[in-house]
Formats: sequence, structure tokens, C-alpha cells
Amino acid sequence: MAADQNEIDLQFLSQEETVTLYFDPEKMEKVMCNLLSNALKFTPAGGRITVTVTKTTAVDDKFPFGSLDISVSDTGIGIPGNHLPHIFDYFYQLDGSHRHEHIYKGSGIGLALTKELVSLHHGEINVRSSDSRENGTEFIIRLPIGKGHLEPGEIVSDSESTFEAVKPCEIPELYNDEDEEEEREKDEEEEKEEKNIILIVEDSADVRSYIKGSLEPLYTVIEAVDGQEGIEKAGEVIPDLIISDIMMPNVDGFELCRVLKEDIITSHIPIILLTARASEENVLQGLETGADDYVTKPFNTKILCARIKNLIDLRSQFHMNLDREMTLQPATMSVSTIDKEFIKELKEVIEKNLSDPDFNVDDLGKKLYMSRATIYRKTQALTGKPPTEFIRSYRLKRAAHLLKSKAGSVTEVAFEVGFSSRSYFTKCFKEKFHQLPSDYQVAKS
Repeated sequence: MAADQNEIDLQFLSQEETVTLYFDPEKMEKVMCNLLSNALKFTPAGGRITVTVTKTTAVDDKFPFGSLDISVSDTGIGIPGNHLPHIFDYFYQLDGSHRHEHIYKGSGIGLALTKELVSLHHGEINVRSSDSRENGTEFIIRLPIGKGHLEPGEIVSDSESTFEAVKPCEIPELYNDEDEEEEREKDEEEEKEEKNIILIVEDSADVRSYIKGSLEPLYTVIEAVDGQEGIEKAGEVIPDLIISDIMMPNVDGFELCRVLKEDIITSHIPIILLTARASEENVLQGLETGADDYVTKPFNTKILCARIKNLIDLRSQFHMNLDREMTLQPATMSVSTIDKEFIKELKEVIEKNLSDPDFNVDDLGKKLYMSRATIYRKTQALTGKPPTEFIRSYRLKRAAHLLKSKAGSVTEVAFEVGFSSRSYFTKCFKEKFHQLPSDYQVAKS
């Protein structure tokens, strides 16, 4: 244990044997781990760290039934008074002067995140310190007693017990053809409804945790500790968006962006670069490597979330435009050259195999030299549709063109575009165009 290794006396004091409190155990564990980690880091050998738990009866508007106070104090180096008002600010770091030089290496995330988690419990956290080894630093957390401050939906269980849990803190069509095809489409529809995947590439664990905490309720978040791992995970997972720091060892954010944007498998993925450098030269360099957005540290996670939503919404708008513009020839679209080429090849392969009713996603992947998982993620990202649905949509649009030009009967057209059953073709056609094929043919005469 770190306390034993550093010969630090770790004490726990409590005036109560049991206390009934509503809290999220996982989040409060993060709070306590961060405070104790900081105390151990800045308390010299032979020092003392004390955790004190006290139930107070003092009431006010915020704590109408009193509070449970948790104190974490140490005999460490202390914090200069002029820094105390900013100690909970995101990305705030002490300067590198005299005894505080080793504090400077922090990321400036831990205490800000700690305060945010305490606030989500309707509590508060304060700090007392002086630049004196005798007094050290004390953090005091106040959590409200009772449950009057909670909404009914925030409580997991209302049974009487020593500890009660608050819910984890949160930021607030199928076809009936052949059984095998139906099962595949069900699987793809379920995948389609999953959360968008965000890849965070950042060498600072604190910054990754800070970003991940704000995204997880809305997105599936995966992490990479540096640019090289980020490139590898991007190719394996094919995320919907990537957030990457620029300044990283080995492979930096610029190189990561360049490599991914030049790879057909990952070229479509929007990338947001993070940097502490705000110069026009750095912004320009990021955009020249293909970055879709650029966020300067320090940043508010609400702003980052808004940027992410904007990029995902833009992709959705592109999906709608593509669906409207999709004809027998490649359409002109605002995407990279490599992605235009992919869409062109995608359509050409489908067109060449249009009349083959057995042509499926596995065949499509083989023609494009991609695995089933990769072709799924790539097609879904660029078209807004799983491959099976995109192939069907292409067949139906081709059928509409043939019916309009009177290229054959409904049955002949159905077989021409790869449907082996007229009834299934009629069902799919009506769902897409809201008309029976025969009525559509007459209306377009």
C-alpha cells in the first residue's frame, strides 16, 4: 500500500457506527480515491492522512435534514492561498515554483471532476489549506441526509438499510422473407439502434476520464492511450467519431488524423483534435490533415458534446441527401475523394450483381475486400443504412426506374432487380414508395 511504502500514518475516525445515506457507490468511490490519491502524493514520508466522518444536525436550505460530512486532511505541503479559489477549475494547475514544482505535472482534471460528482449528489465540497507543512490541506465533503433532495426516479431502492443507492448519475422495420435473411436483418436493425461509438485518444488518464464521464450516458466510449493505439483501435472498431489530443508521444494527433483519413476503412470517421495550442498555424495544420473540428484546452464538456452532436447531425443530413440523390450513377456529394470512390464502388458492385437474388452482405464484403463487420460499419456510417437495407433500397430504386420506363411487367422487374418473390417485392416496394408497383407504373405513365 502507498501509505505503508511512504511511512504515512493513515487514520479513519467516525462518530457514528451506521449512517443511512443515499449515494451512488461507484461515483463516491471515485471521489474518495481521488482525494486520498492527492493526499498521498503531496504528503511527505512520516506524515499523516486522516479521514473523518461526522453527522451534523445543522440545517439550511440546501441541507434541511442535516448532512454527513467527510473530511480528508493531511500534513502535506499545503496550497498557497491565492490558488485556492481556482483549485476546482478544469485544467487548472499550480505553477512550478519552489515546493510545488511536482504538482505542476497534473492534468487539472481530478478535483474538478470530484466537485462535479459531489454536486450531482446535491452536496458540496470545500477546501482549507495554507502554505505550511504544519497545517497541510483539508477537503470537506457535505452530503445531504434524507431523500427530500432526490427525485423519485433517482432512487434505486427505498428499502430500509444501512446504505441506500442512488441511480448512477446521468446526463439526461422487419421483413418476412426467408428465415435466414430475416434473422440477419433483425441483427442489423439491433446494431443500428445501438449508441454511436466515440473513440478517445489521449495519453492523460485524467483527461480521458473527464471526457468519458460526460459522453458515456449518450455514447459508447472506447479509449486509446496514444496515437498508435488509436490508429489500431479505429481500424478494429470503426467508431462513429474520434476525439484525439495532438501532443502525444510516438504518434501525435496530426499523424493519427492523416493516417486514418487516407485509409479507405476509416476515412469517413469525423475527427476532433484537442490541443492547448490555439495558434492559427496549429489550427491550419490540423485542418490540412483532414480534421473535422478543433477544440482548444481548457474546454467545457458541454461545448465538446455540442461539437460532437453537430458532426453526427451533419452526417445524418448527408445520409438524407444521399438517399434522395442516389441514382444509377454516382452522385456529387460533400465528402472526401476516398469516400466518394467507396460509394461509387459500392454502387457498381451492387449494380453488377443486381439480378442475383442470392447476392448478400458477405458477397459485397468479398468484392470490396472488407470483412462483414467493416463493410457494415463503413456502409452504415456513409449511407445511414446497414448494408442489407442499402442493397434493398438500391434494388427498389432501380425497380422504380424500370417501372417508370415500362421496361417490363411487375414480375419481370422484380426478377430483374434480384427479388425471387413477387409478393415480397410488392411488400418492400409499397413500404418504400407508399404505392403498389402496378399503381406506381400506371401513375408514372
